[in-house]
Amino acid sequence: DTLFFRGNRPFTAGVDSFAESIYPLPLAIYGAIGDYILKKNDTNLKDFFDKNTNDKTLERYDENLQDTKLKIKGPLLYYDGIVYFFPPANIFKLNGGTFCCYPDASRIVKWDITNQDLHPISLPEPDAKPLTNLLSINEIYKYLKNEWLPSFFEVPKESVVMDELRFGHKLESQTLTVAEGFLYSIQHMRFQEKLEEKFYHKAGLMVAVEGVSDVISDEITIIGGERRMAKIVVKNNFQLPDIKNEIISNFNGKFFIYLATPAIFSEGYKLKLRSSFDDATLVGACVHKPIYISG
Repeated sequence: DTLFFRGNRPFTAGVDSFAESIYPLPLAIYGAIGDYILKKNDTNLKDFFDKNTNDKTLERYDENLQDTKLKIKGPLLYYDGIVYFFPPANIFKLNGGTFCCYPDASRIVKWDITNQDLHPISLPEPDAKPLTNLLSINEIYKYLKNEWLPSFFEVPKESVVMDELRFGHKLESQTLTVAEGFLYSIQHMRFQEKLEEKFYHKAGLMVAVEGVSDVISDEITIIGGERRMAKIVVKNNFQLPDIKNEIISNFNGKFFIYLATPAIFSEGYKLKLRSSFDDATLVGACVHKPIYISG
């Protein structure tokens, strides 16, 4: 079936005719996995949130998500055993070629959200367009190791997941019949699957789960809006290659930090570097528009 993840804007059937849908944020997937574990352990949700009880797997509820057993990486798109990423924001296309853009050291801009001087990103031409297609994990490794070629091997997002418009009616609560004038539409995610040349191709979301993986098994769970059902498939033998040494071998004193999923920082786009990067200074940032979230 399709999946659907609501945006931050309110929606009332009959008042609004279209419900906005977004790519699932890490918090949405984190909540779905936590909900699955609590139900599996027969833990009362209200008692857990009120800190009146401990879950035998998740232990104590921490509203700041600092001291938690459950940790995730993702969600990422997955198709035929390959993980796909959204492209880094500093990759642009022009005349069929691909350009990796860097901060322009000759220019300094004062930003209104910080006192720090930053260099704007230098584009090859004003007509250059940002790369929008997906990149496989191997292409992302080329980018991180500074081994990118004049062009990346791109995959259109629609070949993994498509937007599918669904229509619905509000129902009368007493009779469960259709209420007049309450037609609405919602954008759902349709993950690609097809049988081709005796091979079953199937797409989905991949999440690396740490701390509680021993209680997760292959079964059906609820995820996203409208309580849509999804199948959990556990892959215990899946490992992302460690390319740290290959990156260090090409290190010239400057480096990128690529965020594979949206992140929340206390000062807007400005991330707090780990202790191992204490001597590093942020000289430029290439970011998309903010994603608004709500409860």
